[in-house]
Amino acid sequence: MPRREINLGHQSAHNLENSDWLIDNPRSAENSPKTAPDQNMSQRVDVPVILLLLSLTSACGEQPPPVNTASPAPSLSTAGPQMPVDSAVLIPASAAGDIAKVRELIAAGADVNVRAVGGSTPLIEAAYAGNSEIAKLLLDAGANIGLKKDDGESALSFAQSGNHAQIVQMILGVEQLMVASGRGDQARVKQLLDQGVSVNACGFDGRTALMEAAYGGHTDIVKALLAAAANVTPRKGDGATALSLAEGGGYTEIVALLRSAGAQ
Repeated sequence: MPRREINLGHQSAHNLENSDWLIDNPRSAENSPKTAPDQNMSQRVDVPVILLLLSLTSACGEQPPPVNTASPAPSLSTAGPQMPVDSAVLIPASAAGDIAKVRELIAAGADVNVRAVGGSTPLIEAAYAGNSEIAKLLLDAGANIGLKKDDGESALSFAQSGNHAQIVQMILGVEQLMVASGRGDQARVKQLLDQGVSVNACGFDGRTALMEAAYGGHTDIVKALLAAAANVTPRKGDGATALSLAEGGGYTEIVALLRSAGAQ
């Protein structure tokens, strides 16, 4: 049996050899004379104790399984699937003048033309309350100025009856921009755009200024509207877009302009 080295503190090499001999020769241990206890007895180790120490030493010498550091531990993320936007929240937020909430919902893709029971819209509520900054946000995001409540009231009628002159001007400006774009009045279109009229607001049947210009074949106005960040994706109630209207009229230059702006 091979000899194992064990650190037993102050035990002498002589005692260690004797202990190893006792392990190798258990019968000799029985025949060895017993001596009276002396000061070295505290350093003597019984065979079972040595066996236990040997077992523990062997076990402690085993290396733990290596830790796999090749891939990082999975992060504890609380992000789940994105929830659909509740567009209806835009209506009370617009009525209450909650600009931050309106911005948040628009950025998340909320429908700015969502209807409440009775036909109200976010723009109608903003106009009724006189919240001009929210009205501007909604118009820039494509609010429809032609929608009416079930009782016939509109954003314009509420703004007029409430003497909210700034909102009245915003809504009338959108109407004028669509008319000028359809007629090909380039000077008036430029004037209205310079005044900050919302280029993406829509009117009756979802028409936009860009649709009016594309339908009329007014290339320069299409260029001006696109330069003002006109949205090329809106559809009318019948599904027509600025691109389809230009294609239907055979206006190839306008078609190319719209396609280069992302229209499909």
